[in-house]
Amino acid sequence: MRAFLVAVVLTCFLFFGTPSPAQTLKPQAETPNTQSDTTPEAGKGDTCTFQNGKNQIEDYPNCIFQDSQGNLYVAEQYLTKLKFNSYGLAVVWDNDPARPQFMYVDRKGHSIVQGVTIYDNWAAEFSDGLVSINVNKKYGYADPQGQFVIAPKYDGVAPFKHGFAVVCLDCRETCIVPSDGKVDPDCEHRTMTGGKWFKINKASRVVARVSAP
Repeated sequence: MRAFLVAVVLTCFLFFGTPSPAQTLKPQAETPNTQSDTTPEAGKGDTCTFQNGKNQIEDYPNCIFQDSQGNLYVAEQYLTKLKFNSYGLAVVWDNDPARPQFMYVDRKGHSIVQGVTIYDNWAAEFSDGLVSINVNKKYGYADPQGQFVIAPKYDGVAPFKHGFAVVCLDCRETCIVPSDGKVDPDCEHRTMTGGKWFKINKASRVVARVSAP
């Protein structure tokens, strides 16, 4: 997993989403996640990766489980290791091959925001109270409660700053050619090109047409 994170270095202004009205939809299941009705079985949980309180990124086995309603949660023994932000949320990478993704979990280990976009070789952070999310290769924004504030309809989005964000439609991800002209077979450095670019506010309204960065 650590090799994957290093390989996915996104040095570009990574864009992750036509606007639609704010919605009250969650990136994950609507039913509250509880651990009370689930007893994890040894060796059955997904491996996860997260940054602990000592700022160390480590892999942990048997970390992520599903309750009887299909909601994801982090096993209780790992909760004290997680590094929480000001919203009481911590980043966790779920290494399940069927759904590899970054997500934010709360202090009880419940998955609150799933499908968090990769930005600067790690999970996107909350900026202006929102974080970018990826649903079926479309991008939008969620709040710390896991609610969609802007639906995932864009082909690329950037973090909100001072109440605005730059987004694009019909843009595509391309490799950045190194200055020495050598071909990078792994395409470690990428950027978004083409398409139409807009500056939007938190109400998902376009306030300006902008040029591609």
